[in-house]
Amino acid sequence: MTPPEESDWHRSADIDGMRAAFRTLHGQRLHGFTILLLLGDEARARELASSSLAAGMANVLALRHPERAAAWLRADVLRLARTRRSRTRPVERRGLEQIAVSGSVADALGALDVTQRAALISADIERMDLRDVDTVVRRSAAAGARLLADARRRYMAAYKGHADAAGPLAQRIADIAASVGRFGAASR
Repeated sequence: MTPPEESDWHRSADIDGMRAAFRTLHGQRLHGFTILLLLGDEARARELASSSLAAGMANVLALRHPERAAAWLRADVLRLARTRRSRTRPVERRGLEQIAVSGSVADALGALDVTQRAALISADIERMDLRDVDTVVRRSAAAGARLLADARRRYMAAYKGHADAAGPLAQRIADIAASVGRFGAASR
């Protein structure tokens, strides 16, 4: 029989390993999502992503559906972004430049409110399952579909006319928005 101290140690090592794996699996992508959501505000993105990741790691054993953790983390970042308003000077978009987001894409993302931006980033950039997008923005499937369609329309309207409107990210969003225009909400 294993002494209690050794069992406790193994259990602690397992939990620490799970937390490390959780951080490795979600940390970098969550930070990228947050940088886009906050339009390049690196300091604030680091703060919100770290806070959500820490909460997720603290609750890693309680996750009923670990495959939905990415959506939960993004929903938490969105919640924090809404409640922790920026108290600093206007944001420099250095964070967006580091991930190769052009000025036209940044401007078009900036034309969206934070919830629309979260939906668009989750669905069209991160290519999350639409159930997960609905989780991120905390909407029903029907309300999520309307929000995403509106975000795509507003994004494309803001994006048109920019001289630097080329690039793979911009083209992917434009293609998706165009296909939604042809097929409506049926593509959901």
